[in-house]
Amino acid sequence: MRIYRLYGAMDIRREEAPAPVPAPDEVLIRTAYVGICGSDMPRILTGEGVPFFPSTIGHEFSAVVTEVGSKVRGLRPGDRVAAAPRLVCGSCVHCKSVNPGQCISGRFLGLGVPDVGGFAEYNALPEKNLVKLPPGMSLV
Repeated sequence: MRIYRLYGAMDIRREEAPAPVPAPDEVLIRTAYVGICGSDMPRILTGEGVPFFPSTIGHEFSAVVTEVGSKVRGLRPGDRVAAAPRLVCGSCVHCKSVNPGQCISGRFLGLGVPDVGGFAEYNALPEKNLVKLPPGMSLV
């Protein structure tokens, strides 16, 4: 798969990497469109705020489902989805109190998760991190 990795300030490289294999509760998606958010710009321009290099950025993106894990029930290949940018545990006090933004072990797509982000052609993400788009809604 194609993947664009940030190696430092103004140093983005297109590379090839194996596509991820989804776990039983994960969905393999192919990125359709990715936005460059205002929070991405300082990381691209200066490299500041990036926990490690190389890093795959892009936390605002749409995709098409290509494969589902054996425990996935709500999505199927061909479904169009948007990725929720925060990976949460779902079991800590914050997640259980409807405040997943404060998840103790939460991580952001496109920042702090190796080779996961909208600038990767494929991502394997938990089903709970994907929102199925309604029929007729554009991927853009």
